[in-house]
Amino acid sequence: MANSSAQLSDSGNLVLKDRSGRTLWQSFEHPSDSFLQTMRISVSNAHEKSLLTSWRSPSDPSIGIYSVGLNTPNLPQIVVWNGSNPYWRSGPWNGQIFIGIPNMDSVYGNGFDLTSLDDGSAYLSFNYANASITTYFFLNSEGGLVQKYWYDGKTDWEITWTAIENECDVYGKCGAFGSCDIQDSRLCNCLEGFEPRNLDEWSRKNWTGGCQRRTLLQCERNTSISNQGKQDGFLKLTPVKVPDFAQWSYAQEGDCGSECLNKCSCIAYAYNSGIGCMHWSSNLIDTVKFRGSGGVDLYIRVAYSELDKKKNMDMIIAITVIIGSISIVLVTFFAWKCMTKGKGMNRSELLLYGRGDNSPEYSCAQAKINQGKLEELPVFKFEKLAEATENFHAARKLGQGGFGSVYK
Repeated sequence: MANSSAQLSDSGNLVLKDRSGRTLWQSFEHPSDSFLQTMRISVSNAHEKSLLTSWRSPSDPSIGIYSVGLNTPNLPQIVVWNGSNPYWRSGPWNGQIFIGIPNMDSVYGNGFDLTSLDDGSAYLSFNYANASITTYFFLNSEGGLVQKYWYDGKTDWEITWTAIENECDVYGKCGAFGSCDIQDSRLCNCLEGFEPRNLDEWSRKNWTGGCQRRTLLQCERNTSISNQGKQDGFLKLTPVKVPDFAQWSYAQEGDCGSECLNKCSCIAYAYNSGIGCMHWSSNLIDTVKFRGSGGVDLYIRVAYSELDKKKNMDMIIAITVIIGSISIVLVTFFAWKCMTKGKGMNRSELLLYGRGDNSPEYSCAQAKINQGKLEELPVFKFEKLAEATENFHAARKLGQGGFGSVYK
């Protein structure tokens, strides 16, 4: 364009301006695969999104199948898409962190800023107060969203964070009403009160079919006289990356559960101080068990009979622990008594009942067995034995076995 100029700013933004200084085009509004500081990714009130897009391959810069952007139908979160299907998500933004990212620093450490406007649009940017920090986010050709840092003295960028660290980070790994736990050998488990939809597929570690409710909720069945008053309840799962499709509610923390219980469509709830009350009315998908810091307590609605099963299981576990503890105490007590009795033996008894090598290490049980066998044998005093063996001289030693030395 005539009388226009291009300028590359310190932030990395390439800006095209006309002669009057008006911005005609800028690269930050047309991102590729990199998200730099002060850049924005956004979604408009018409649901038009500015997205990061991956390369087709590490050597082919044409547009690939993966993209990253904001998803805002309910609570805003970052989503990586594989085509039109979600591949990874951050969990909702609570004003400081994305609650689905474990061990995420607060807003003062991560630099993110997410702004939601009244017209339904929103944008996300990040910028560190410390200008000496050189970092950016990058979407690779395999759908991996990573953060790279440049450290002084290094010759290349270093990856300091990656979105996909294990199988559980992949969206919906365990299907609807399933929960993923990377430290569980089974990896996928149905939420409490649910069972595999297809047990054969589940046993073959094909979890895509997910789980189904074991017992209908009270409001989902014809209530008989015997079931009147037996209201549904909630089982707590903690801490987790909350499922997708959370819906925000005006309810306060103390009313969040009761409001959910009063709606037959509400099947779970959670509360976060930065977000408020969250309800779910569709399939609970992409629930992940957290082992480090982060995550939110999730309360899953189940039938009254499932609450009884949970109580019975807790009772069995408690009884087992108590019996086990008592058994350990009794075994320890009797072992101590036995050892105390053994410590009362004199030197000659140790030679007869113990190892026979002047060592205090002997078996209490073996001593009792030996005592019974040796009752018919003559007992010699230690001084007599020392005299007969010339004070256990090596010349009198015939050999050595498992119970000690043998002297002539």
